[in-house]
Amino acid sequence: MSFKKEELLNLREKDHDLYEKTVQTAFIEKRQEFLDVFEDYFRERGFVIRKRNDSVKASFDILHFKAFTDETGKIMIMKGKEEIANIYIHFDGDTDPVFYYTGSNFEIRFESPLAILESIFQI
Repeated sequence: MSFKKEELLNLREKDHDLYEKTVQTAFIEKRQEFLDVFEDYFRERGFVIRKRNDSVKASFDILHFKAFTDETGKIMIMKGKEEIANIYIHFDGDTDPVFYYTGSNFEIRFESPLAILESIFQI
């Protein structure tokens, strides 16, 4: 998973049930939210969409984009065989975690997947 390790360890120590119910579930939901928005973003632009498990492929003629998650929970975006972006999910707070996305530059926070896609593709 992508997160600040100190926050995760602190939360696990304080309230393991909260971690299991809230954090793990939210990471799964945020990853799926990103893949759903990725699909909609390219479908609206006329791309052909193919979905498999934790990945979405968007194709238009010879142009292919793919978003998928790896075993760590990181979301990767590929253009053909070239990796063009890594998206991470983070959270702040111990008792009521707030989740957000970041790219490789962890200083920039994104509240929505659409904001990330617009910053990457600028279409």
